[in-house]
Amino acid sequence: MGYILAIVSPLLGVIAGAIIYFTQKENPFLSRHGKYIIIVAVIVWVIGIVVVMGGFLH
Repeated sequence: MGYILAIVSPLLGVIAGAIIYFTQKENPFLSRHGKYIIIVAVIVWVIGIVVVMGGFLH
C-alpha cells in the first residue's frame, strides 16, 4: 500500500514512508521498506517536476 501511495501521491508517500521508517526501527524488514517507499516517492516527485518544467504536458 505504501508503494502505491508513493506513486499516486509522492508527498503522502514520503510521509507514510517516514512514519514506517522511524516507528519500526526494531523490525528491519519494515524499516527497510519504509526507506524504499521514501526513495520511490522522491523519484516520482522528481520525474513529475521534470515533466512539468520540461514542458512535456502541453
